[in-house]
Amino acid sequence: MAAGKKFYWIKLRTSFLDSEKIDFLLSQKNGANYVVIYQMLCLKTINSDGELATQIGEMLIPFDAEKIQRDFKHFDLDTIRVALELFKKLGLIYEQTNGIIKITDFQELIGSETDYAAQKRKQRLQANENTKLLEQKNDEDNEVDNVVDNTMDKSVDIVHIENRDKSIEIRDIENKIIDLLSSSSSTFSNMKLDNEFKQVEKMMIKAAKQTKKIPSKGRLEDLMKEMIFGDHKVRNKQSYLIKCFENEDDCESFTNTGYP
Repeated sequence: MAAGKKFYWIKLRTSFLDSEKIDFLLSQKNGANYVVIYQMLCLKTINSDGELATQIGEMLIPFDAEKIQRDFKHFDLDTIRVALELFKKLGLIYEQTNGIIKITDFQELIGSETDYAAQKRKQRLQANENTKLLEQKNDEDNEVDNVVDNTMDKSVDIVHIENRDKSIEIRDIENKIIDLLSSSSSTFSNMKLDNEFKQVEKMMIKAAKQTKKIPSKGRLEDLMKEMIFGDHKVRNKQSYLIKCFENEDDCESFTNTGYP
């Protein structure tokens, strides 16, 4: 690919105006003009590698004060001559063996770039900017994901707590029924009715879990007797117990339990 146009610029250090040479120039009567002339010489000699000369055919013609004054129309000839003498004494320019004046350390003062290189540099800058924007967006998305994850974690924790509380509640109900019937369990055990007692106890626990109600100890003992010894026509003992647990008034006590 062709290199295309080439662009140049002057590279000045931040300490340029504070340097001893420039400070000396500025201290002179036309000091500001001398500094501007020096910068204009740098720009004018860009294509000649800092040499104050022009190529005409095969001839390389050096610049003299008159040529520079004609090109730099805003300065008179005496100002140009004094500026050149000061530049030589300060080492800002020097005369080569071929008689042509050259700017000292010219390559350090001038920067250049082709239009193709400038285009590629802009593309790299744009790519870097796009990468930063993408990374920023990913960071924002990650923050949102973290918020969602934290919210989900909290929701899961709440569900776990609720399930745990329910488990504790169920265990409490079961333990409460067993505790209330503990004093009468030995009586049925002595009568070899352990299995019947355990079966009715399980039914009572189930009724309590469903209704979230537990009758008094005396009422539980009466119901135990009724379920084991009662001569009644209740077909579904579990439903009957649930009804009794929900509302004791709806449960009729058996008059003929056959209980000794």
